[in-house]
Amino acid sequence: MLKMQLSSIPEGNSHQEYEWIMKDSEAFEKDGEISIHAIFEVNNIHCRQYEVKGVLAYNIHFDCDRCNSPFNKEFKEPVRFILKKDYLGDDMDIISFNDNQVDLTDYLRDIIIVSVPIKKLCREDCKGLCPHCGADLNKDKCKCTK
Repeated sequence: MLKMQLSSIPEGNSHQEYEWIMKDSEAFEKDGEISIHAIFEVNNIHCRQYEVKGVLAYNIHFDCDRCNSPFNKEFKEPVRFILKKDYLGDDMDIISFNDNQVDLTDYLRDIIIVSVPIKKLCREDCKGLCPHCGADLNKDKCKCTK
């Protein structure tokens, strides 16, 4: 669960930093955990609305889709959302809260899922595996005759 304690945010503008571990993330994460570092600028308007903008930073471990080698990819995703007390609308960038904390798990998970590329490559010029002998063409020359 990724929860933000609203009672600790002073009125007006403030700089806030958070660290979370997202467990059981999705199938794209090999070890099941993503460490998230969030840096937010928050405008607390009378404890009824919080305007949040900032950056989520995290690393995800993948296996390359071409050569199957494991690699890490660093992400820095800009975020902007509003926390609004007892909000009943359907704007996706406005998150409702009704007590002194708000659960951001679903919202941040969606940002992370959308940031994952369809084709996960260890590097842009990955040569992949030989379709005949299976040699990693990034490390070895193919020795097959085809």
